[in-house]
Amino acid sequence: MTSKELIKLLMNEKEISNVDMAKELGITPAALWDRLNPKKTDNMTISKLNSMLKILGYKVMVVPSDTELPENAYEIE
Repeated sequence: MTSKELIKLLMNEKEISNVDMAKELGITPAALWDRLNPKKTDNMTISKLNSMLKILGYKVMVVPSDTELPENAYEIE
């Protein structure tokens, strides 16, 4: 799963619209669309990812690759 796919999944799960997410981030819905559009870029910076995850109630962590993830955790490839 890519970071963009994860953000879209979590937004759907939390029922947060693009307009609401953009408002929380202080950007326009068009800027959010650019951020989440896989045709624009392959991925986003960790800083942008972290700010979006924070709104969704998650955080970025770096752990050894052999670490077992909790049930409600996600791995970005």
